[in-house]
Amino acid sequence: MLFEDLYSGSGYSFITDPDGNIISIESTHNEIRKNFFTSSSDWVFQTSEDGATLQEDFKQGHANCRKIISDLSYARYISYQPLKYNGWMLCYIIPAVDARQPFAFINNFEIILFAFFICIVLLLIFALWKINQKNQTSLLRQAHTDALTGLLNKVYAEHTISEWLREKDFEDLQALMMIDMDYFKQINDTYGHATGDQVLKIFAGFLKEQFRATDIIGRVGGDEFMILMKMYVWITVSICICKSSIQIFKI
Repeated sequence: MLFEDLYSGSGYSFITDPDGNIISIESTHNEIRKNFFTSSSDWVFQTSEDGATLQEDFKQGHANCRKIISDLSYARYISYQPLKYNGWMLCYIIPAVDARQPFAFINNFEIILFAFFICIVLLLIFALWKINQKNQTSLLRQAHTDALTGLLNKVYAEHTISEWLREKDFEDLQALMMIDMDYFKQINDTYGHATGDQVLKIFAGFLKEQFRATDIIGRVGGDEFMILMKMYVWITVSICICKSSIQIFKI
C-alpha cells in the first residue's frame, strides 16, 4: 500500500498516467485493471458532471475528490492528486463510512457548539426580556405615581378607586376621604416652594403610615389628597381613623 497508515488500510491506492493507464496498483485489488477509465466506465458518480469531468481532471492534472454511488449501501470516495512527474496521478479509493470516521468528532463538536450558541441566545433573550420588564415596570410606576410625593397621581388614583368600586360586590363599608391642607399657599409664599414641597413629602409619608397598604392613597391636586379606606365593618371605625389622623397631623 502506498499509504499504509491512511484510514487504517480500509481503502486502496494506485497511480495512473493522464490517459488512465495503470502505472502501479496494489496487487490485492483487482477492481481496476489496465485502464482506470475503462474499469470505472460503469461507475455512477454523485453528479453526472463528476463522471464527465473525471478524465478532464486527469489530463489537466487537477486534484479533486468525488463520490461514487454505484451501490447506495456502499458509497465510496475517490481522491486524486497530480504527482508532478510525467503527468502521473496518485489516486485513493475509500468507503465513504471510513472516510467520515476520523472526522466524526467534528459533528459532535458542531452539535455542542450549536447547543452552546442556542443557550447563549436564550440567555440573551431572557436578559433582554428582564430588562424590558424592568423598564416597563419603571415606566408604569412613573405614569401612575406623583413624582413629588410618591403617591398615586390624580388620574390613576381616580381610575383605581373607580375600578375597585365597580368590580367588587361589597358587604363591608368603603370610606372615601378627601383632604385639603389649610394655609399651604401661605407656606409657599412665606418660606418658598422648596419648603412647600418638603411639607407635601412629609404629609405623604404621614398618610402612608396612618393608613393600610391595601388602602388607595393619591394626590389629586396641589395640596389635595384622596383616600379610599377599603372594607371597614363599622362606619364609626373609619370616622375615628379620619379624626385621629387629622388630629395627629395638627400636632
